[in-house]
Amino acid sequence: MRCEGCGREYKLDIMVPLEIWKKILPDMSKPKGGMLCGSCIVERIENMDRFLVVGMDMLMDVNGPYIAKGGKIDEEGEDLTKWSMEDLEKIRVEFKERLDMLEGLGPDDEYESIYGRESDEEYTRDWLQGMDEEIEKRKKEKLEREKEEVKA
Repeated sequence: MRCEGCGREYKLDIMVPLEIWKKILPDMSKPKGGMLCGSCIVERIENMDRFLVVGMDMLMDVNGPYIAKGGKIDEEGEDLTKWSMEDLEKIRVEFKERLDMLEGLGPDDEYESIYGRESDEEYTRDWLQGMDEEIEKRKKEKLEREKEEVKA
């Protein structure tokens, strides 16, 4: 991604509370304000006339296999049967952590995403269920193969 503040390419997307984001937007003409790199976000927050504490309680590796921008599954990853067991288990953990975070939010907690809280929660839950089903299927198939090998 390219920062609309300084023009540099960046790989870390920092999510700040909506109230702060509205004050540091790079481009007011865009619906979500555009994109900023971590350096520009911190610099703009530092230039505000008040002391702020901004917490980061979630880190998601969206560079993993099958993960597209925004933490969504890309087209290549839509068929879970093609994923390695290692990828399934790794991404399942990330989705489980995301779902736990979403479910832990109270009704008054601020959550902003281009998709919306309910949509993100439903999407994450659906994919998590699909991953769980695929992992369980593979474990059963492995157990059956092992039983057949013992008989042979």
